[in-house]
Amino acid sequence: MDEPTASLDLGNETKVLQQVRALKGRGLSVVLSTHDPDHAFFAADRVALMADGGIVALGAPEDVITPTNLMRLYGVAVSVVYVPELGRRIVAPSMRNEGTAP
Repeated sequence: MDEPTASLDLGNETKVLQQVRALKGRGLSVVLSTHDPDHAFFAADRVALMADGGIVALGAPEDVITPTNLMRLYGVAVSVVYVPELGRRIVAPSMRNEGTAP
């Protein structure tokens, strides 16, 4: 699947990702490309991060989707945090303005 949630609103994006996870739950292999690391945390067992036409990291989402790797890919600082209520990690970009208090 090449960017199956592109241009979808949040509700329909969630429905598509739930279906991807359901397919995985039935034992099917799914290859999905996305620019959103949260999609991988939600639906993937393995992740390949790609840059400049090659794979820069490969493995379990929690091992591969790290602030360091995402900085290399996107050029922005991010936090990767575990949210107990969701039972998974999420990615949040740092959107702090320089010179302002946290």
